[in-house]
Amino acid sequence: MPLATPRRRLLGAALAVVVVVGIAMASRHRAIAAIEGGTFTSTDQNVRVTLPRGWRVSDQAAYPRVILRMFRTRPRAAMMLAVDPLPAASALPEDCVAEATPPTQLACLQKHRLAALGFEVGAVQGGTRPWFDFADGHRQSRQGLVILGDQVFTLVLSADSAAARAQYARSFDRALRSVRRNEGEGDAAATGDATTATGDAGVGDGGVADPTP
Repeated sequence: MPLATPRRRLLGAALAVVVVVGIAMASRHRAIAAIEGGTFTSTDQNVRVTLPRGWRVSDQAAYPRVILRMFRTRPRAAMMLAVDPLPAASALPEDCVAEATPPTQLACLQKHRLAALGFEVGAVQGGTRPWFDFADGHRQSRQGLVILGDQVFTLVLSADSAAARAQYARSFDRALRSVRRNEGEGDAAATGDATTATGDAGVGDGGVADPTP
């Protein structure tokens, strides 16, 4: 069996994260999507995302419930956007129920599931579009979510180092804040606020390392 390429290994790591937080579903599907003017649009999921500058969209076959995958090579990193139905309140651990808003409750749930699998998980940041960092000793990742109606859109950034993750913090922030409905619904989460998403949003793609999660 041929060895996996670095790009495929990084993609596999990001996909594994999506699976363990409950995003992947059993059946495969072909997404109805298009890219125009730097915007990715999924017709079947009724969502659009502004693509970060310099990121390349993957043309590989789609994974279940993953509607967008993109890459950078120097340094190597991958981002994936997945969609899942909003989970029932009964799925929330007790300490997550105490969180102030549905987005932070769901971020707390995702954090619990990753911690249970042995990941080192940082604190949940932000409000309308919360995010947190996590690591497994080999990769440094960042995960954020957006609730639109009865759907949860989860964005995962996976990199080889904390420095690479920090370098792409602004790209992650912009992508997370850009997730919105195609028709511009009046969903409160469709626009978000400029202060959520990432605490180091002021760090550009210049390679400045972020704090250890």
